[in-house]
Amino acid sequence: MIARLSGTLLDKAADTVIVDVGGVGYLVHLSLQSMTRLPAEGARVDLRTYTHVREDALQLYGFARPAPSAAPIQLSGGGALISALVNLGYKPAAAERTADAVRRSLGVSAPVEDQLREALRLIAGAP
Repeated sequence: MIARLSGTLLDKAADTVIVDVGGVGYLVHLSLQSMTRLPAEGARVDLRTYTHVREDALQLYGFARPAPSAAPIQLSGGGALISALVNLGYKPAAAERTADAVRRSLGVSAPVEDQLREALRLIAGAP
């Protein structure tokens, strides 16, 4: 598992960044909250990360500051979305309300990655 990346911030997009660590560029998914805490491109950055492994994907989710969790992020099973939102710094009650809205919008069988993206979109107030 990759728990931390420290290197040069090469590129920032809407919800991802590329961090160069020793010549290897890592694509990291970030919340809008974490994106606003990042320095300019070309600057040094230090991210805590969660490595999400699936049969068909390997994804990094990053935090511009240590995740404020008592428990690790769970990206499978019940409560996964709420756990991820709490680990991104949202209060549990707000995370539960957002998770309910996402489930109504996408359904409970949607992949957690899609649920997380939809939750962050709802929190940001994006259309």
